Amino acid sequence: MNERNAFGDLIVPPERLTRRQRIDTLRKLAGALQADSRHDVQWLGRRLSAWLQDGGELDAMLGVRAERGSHHTPQHRVRREEIDGLLLRLSIECGGDAAALEVLKGNRLCRMDLAPVVQRLLRMRSPISESAFTRARQRLSRHPR
Repeated sequence: MNERNAFGDLIVPPERLTRRQRIDTLRKLAGALQADSRHDVQWLGRRLSAWLQDGGELDAMLGVRAERGSHHTPQHRVRREEIDGLLLRLSIECGGDAAALEVLKGNRLCRMDLAPVVQRLLRMRSPISESAFTRARQRLSRHPR
């Protein structure tokens, strides 16, 4: 079975490719990224090409590796931003931080459509305090998306 259509587009999930095919796909993608008109996309293509050629740790190649001993990894930042967004969404939907805090503590029922938000926050071990909402609001106001 062919994994690409007549235009060279991948028509199967990359997980079903062989290792060699995935490497070739990464090379093609890196080239396509470098040919893009946007600087950030070109940068990613160059970094991906350099990693494919030279090896090493991808987070170091991308310049996002946390300093030695630091817990501020890219994954930590993404997780923190997700928690902050969920906390503020819950606050808005519940009518304020105090009401949202009561929902998180289990002292107040929430609307059915908010249950996934509450469950996600609890699974992520989000801080459950008034100050968590304040800090989330401050962080999100500092970091434009």
